[in-house]
Amino acid sequence: MKICILDSNTKIVKNVSLTDSLEGINLPEGEELAPRHDGAIGWKWSGTDWEIPQVEVSFDERCLRVRRNRDGRLKVHVDKYTAIRWSLLSADQQQKVLDYRQALLDVPQQEGFPDNVTWPEVPNL
Repeated sequence: MKICILDSNTKIVKNVSLTDSLEGINLPEGEELAPRHDGAIGWKWSGTDWEIPQVEVSFDERCLRVRRNRDGRLKVHVDKYTAIRWSLLSADQQQKVLDYRQALLDVPQQEGFPDNVTWPEVPNL
C-alpha cells in the first residue's frame, strides 16, 4: 500500500512510504495520512475535502504501457533461455517457449488492444 504523510497545516506532502498495513503507524502531531491516486501525488485539499484530479491517459500512452508489460514478460520468461539453457530443453519444451513468445508478440494485434488484453499463460516447463 502506498501512503502519503501530509502536513495538516500546510497540506503539503512531506513523505511517501510503502507499507503492508496502516497498523502501528504513529504520526506526529500535525500530520495525517493523505490519499494517493494511480501511483502519483495529485490530490489537492480544498479546505474541507480532497479533490481528485481526473487523469486521462492517451491511446498512445496506453499502448506503450502494454508493450512495456509485454517486453518485461519476454525478458523474464523467454530471454532467459541462453544457448546452453535452450539446448537443455526438449523439442516440446522449446516449442512451448516459441509459442508463448509469439503469443506475446501478437498482443498488439488482439481485438481490444490496449484496453482489453488477454495475456498468454506462461508455459510450465
